[in-house]
Amino acid sequence: MRVIFLGRKPEAIQALDFLLDRGWEVPCLICPRKTDDLWWHPTLLEAAARRGIPAVTQEALLKVLVRPQDDPPLGKVIENVDLVISYLYWRRIKEPLLSRPLSGAVNFHPAPLPEYRGVGGYNFAILNGERTYGVSAHYIDSTIDTGELIARHDFPIDAERETAYSLYHKSQRALLDLFFEVMPLFEVGCPPGTPQGEGRYYTREELEAAKAIGPGSDPVEIDRRARAFWFPPYSGAYFADDPTRATVVTEKILRQMGGLLHDASGEC
Repeated sequence: MRVIFLGRKPEAIQALDFLLDRGWEVPCLICPRKTDDLWWHPTLLEAAARRGIPAVTQEALLKVLVRPQDDPPLGKVIENVDLVISYLYWRRIKEPLLSRPLSGAVNFHPAPLPEYRGVGGYNFAILNGERTYGVSAHYIDSTIDTGELIARHDFPIDAERETAYSLYHKSQRALLDLFFEVMPLFEVGCPPGTPQGEGRYYTREELEAAKAIGPGSDPVEIDRRARAFWFPPYSGAYFADDPTRATVVTEKILRQMGGLLHDASGEC
């Protein structure tokens, strides 16, 4: 199989390695050129360089797909591509990159579809009091997170204790397992997809607005919003009347942090 891989975050490196270990060809890769997130190391860009895979921007690739004569070396690299794979890639994939591959394009989404399209799946699942969460693999169509579903893995979560940070890590493990399950299916053909049906799309604006804890909120609501946006080093939930927007940290979160620190030091 010959694929174009689009990714972000260190977990995408494990997905890339899985493909290479199975003998798949990755003639080029699309990923962020830099990141200000200090905890995202090693980066996918660094991993691609070590493996000798050229990293390009989506814009450059789209231009070559339309006019291959403008960059003959890159044009030759992307000939006869079987599949486009998006693994935690955060931008919309555009034509003709979607329709050019023989088997189409696949996205691995760190939330259950169709219930949590868009952004903030971890955050809104906690705000909504969900007791299960999930990750999804789907074909990519012209709109975001709406293509036919290939597979989905659900798992239980603790509605009273989960934080965005803890749910992120559980989801990343589940998403890799889903990737390891789904990708070999393409070696024998295109796995069937099923229509998602009606769902819910969450926007960046909704995500930012949900961080504010309103005046008069009860302790249960304060705890839920604090947990829903606890994801260091990013800013979290804050009291709406606080001009500094200081992140709210509850005693429950502090206890969990203490446990993590002891686990990391080997003292527990």
